[in-house]
Amino acid sequence: MEEQLVRLDIGAGSTLEDGWSSWDIKDGRDCRDLSALADESVDEIRACHVLEHISYFQTEAALVEWNRVLKPNGRLFVAVPDFAKIVGAMLSGLEDDQLERYLMGGHTDNHDIHFAIFTASKLAGLLESSGFDRVRIVGAEGSNCSQHWCSLNLEAHRAK
Repeated sequence: MEEQLVRLDIGAGSTLEDGWSSWDIKDGRDCRDLSALADESVDEIRACHVLEHISYFQTEAALVEWNRVLKPNGRLFVAVPDFAKIVGAMLSGLEDDQLERYLMGGHTDNHDIHFAIFTASKLAGLLESSGFDRVRIVGAEGSNCSQHWCSLNLEAHRAK
């Protein structure tokens, strides 16, 4: 009998794909607290455009918590708005009414507000200081907002 992979999609909302379990604040599950999950119980975590909704003071603690539940060598895929891409687009004169939303959130509800900004080096450093290794920039994954032109997508693994 083949073992079922435990794949957690944090903040998936309506983009949850087959084979993934949802962990979403709109369902009362805060991604900063995965205490309902045992240590080393999750094979893979995907969090697309979630970290920016957490205060930058709490980013590392959230990543440490995600690392805790991942199995050794477990994979994390994380996507955030890329501050450098967005500011570059603004400075180049791009006329896109979404630029402000990419930076500050859509403000459609109390959860759709951004409290942190990320560059590749900042996010990679936070991942490494939270116990992840093999951090690298990757392409988009799945049918979610990691597909946005302004998305910074990184993959990391829990250190063995």
